[in-house]
Amino acid sequence: MNAADAARSGRDRLQSRLLRGACLAAAVLVVTLAIGIVGFLYLADMDFPMAFHEAALLLSGMGPQEKLSSTAALYFSGVYAMFCGLVLFGAAGILFAPLLHHLFRRYHIEDESDAK
Repeated sequence: MNAADAARSGRDRLQSRLLRGACLAAAVLVVTLAIGIVGFLYLADMDFPMAFHEAALLLSGMGPQEKLSSTAALYFSGVYAMFCGLVLFGAAGILFAPLLHHLFRRYHIEDESDAK
């Protein structure tokens, strides 16, 4: 294998890992959105478009739009908002991990314990 084939192989692996990370991050976000929709459907008695809208707003970090009437819906909204914040950071980590790994390997950035 010559240098051009090795570089192409590295690019192909990076693209594959980026695609896999993007698919996994999207799947995590879709599942989280579905949890929010189901929660707002049953606890806040919203119709589907409104439940989707409310869950999407909380997942994106915008905050709730509708005034919630029941105590259970208020608790769910608060817990779901905190959960969404964690999921958003986790999905970003899943998405960018292959790129950071590639940069660390490309520029030979090592941990201090590895250098000994």
